[in-house]
Amino acid sequence: MKTIPKHKLAILNITIAALLLVFAAFALSIPVRAAEADCGVVYEISSDNTYVVIIGYSEEFPKIVIPAEIDGLPVKEIAKNAFTNNYDLYSIVLPDTVTVIGEGAFRNCRSLVSVKLPSSLTQLPKDCFMHCFTLKEIILPETLTTIGDFCFEGCSRLGRLRIPPSVTEIGYDAFVQCENIYLDVSENGYAAEYAVEFNINTSYEGTSTYFWTMICIGVGIALVILFIAAIFFYRYLRKHPERNPNIFIFKVLGAVYNYLAKAFEFIGKALLWLITTALYLLTTAWKWLREKLGKHKKYKKRPSDNDPTIDERME
Repeated sequence: MKTIPKHKLAILNITIAALLLVFAAFALSIPVRAAEADCGVVYEISSDNTYVVIIGYSEEFPKIVIPAEIDGLPVKEIAKNAFTNNYDLYSIVLPDTVTVIGEGAFRNCRSLVSVKLPSSLTQLPKDCFMHCFTLKEIILPETLTTIGDFCFEGCSRLGRLRIPPSVTEIGYDAFVQCENIYLDVSENGYAAEYAVEFNINTSYEGTSTYFWTMICIGVGIALVILFIAAIFFYRYLRKHPERNPNIFIFKVLGAVYNYLAKAFEFIGKALLWLITTALYLLTTAWKWLREKLGKHKKYKKRPSDNDPTIDERME
């Protein structure tokens, strides 16, 4: 049997060891494969194997309650864009173990209505809840210090939002396009100044929801009055059976139409008078202006042919 020379055997061993080292380095460089938890989120273990990072979601779960621990490790981070563009997510509860939420974590979650934030959270990052059009239930924790740029942009259904005293920084246009929001800044002077600078409502009366609520209340009161009037009318007809209800209603409607016609006639005449007066005033002002300009041109001296030229006067 032919033996392998020692120097070739040494080269072979070195080559095998080098290949093993390269393979080990490649294996260590591969990130931890993501897994899906029973609660409907996709997660991975941190590089130091000490905590869990939520990196995605399962579209089959409209309501997600993230546990404090997964695989025996605490859940501490929501990755950047973890739930972005999730149109099915309705509500989510974050455990108190979470201390970091990445930028745009819930951006464009158009069905998201309710969010429970961790009680120890200190920062809401940039674009965190941008374009969450249906979001209306969220409470900021007492430990929060920073609200990032455009954090709640487009959250048009978000109503009262209390800014805790701990908040010392609110980013640019954090509440832009939030038509119904009104900030409770009674405990935070900085937030009060921010609301004034960016023209944000600090009372319910300034929101469009308040306006439509008042409209609905007014319509409701009118319907109640009509209902009561109908009851009295019914009782009146019961006591006076000789009255023909059709003729009575016709007379009432005729009177109403008559008053409405008079009102519209008065409004029409008033508008016509205003338009005529305005046209008369404009015409008079134009004539006066033309006369003034004409007089100015008339009295302006024109040079005659006998007047010396500039060159002659200089000589």
